[in-house]
Amino acid sequence: MIISPKNENLAEFIGLMLGDGNLYSQKSTSNYQIRIAFNSEKEYDYLLFVKNLIKKIFSKIFYIKSVKNKKCFHLCLSDKHLYYH
Repeated sequence: MIISPKNENLAEFIGLMLGDGNLYSQKSTSNYQIRIAFNSEKEYDYLLFVKNLIKKIFSKIFYIKSVKNKKCFHLCLSDKHLYYH
């Protein structure tokens, strides 16, 4: 069975979400986010790869947010529609 590149990209994203991702919501402010955590000391190049991968899959641009007092970056997207689907 041959897997198309689009499916491989989606499989990579699903694996990331299962391993290091989460869905975050703050309903009082209507903030719905999709986030993936990365080690800021070791995974910055991979974070950039994933950011481009996500752009290919969803035509959305995730932003990079550093986590205060931790060696961590989050790749984030605030999108209520994608959050629920």
